Amino acid sequence: MGEAHDDSESPALTKMIAVGDLPPGGADFSIDADESQRRAIARRLDIPGVSRLAGTIRATPFKGGVAIQLKLEVIAERQCVVSLEPMTETINETINMRFDRAFRDGDFEEDDLHIEPLEGDAIDLGELLVQHLSLSLDPYPRKPGAKSLLGSYRSAASPSPFAVLKDVAKGED
Repeated sequence: MGEAHDDSESPALTKMIAVGDLPPGGADFSIDADESQRRAIARRLDIPGVSRLAGTIRATPFKGGVAIQLKLEVIAERQCVVSLEPMTETINETINMRFDRAFRDGDFEEDDLHIEPLEGDAIDLGELLVQHLSLSLDPYPRKPGAKSLLGSYRSAASPSPFAVLKDVAKGED
């Protein structure tokens, strides 16, 4: 169906399916990124690492498109935004999508169903997996119990970066 690539010119993870070749009852696919693919994905997403990236996908055709159910499993190495300590983020999500040739700009998303335009006759399930990984990552990962580094870098004489401005403003009177 497709093959995985690991170079800067193509996606790190590719698994193409031809929508027209899907049986009427649908088909199941699985993707489990190997180590080199996970390294490339971590670079692309600018995170320290990805220990696991796997997905199971159910693709069911309908007139004018395909419905996708994606079960995403991720273990990502992250950096805590509070303490800068390394941490692990685990993601287990199910995403329901519909790729539809009749999609128009302004169409809305139904409850728990993402609707996308279907352009062409194929869908890259690997790229879909990576895009949903990107959307699922916590934008501000925080390690449980992390202690802020703020106290270590803020002096007692200047408790806030704005304290200096306060003093400057007082001097202008």
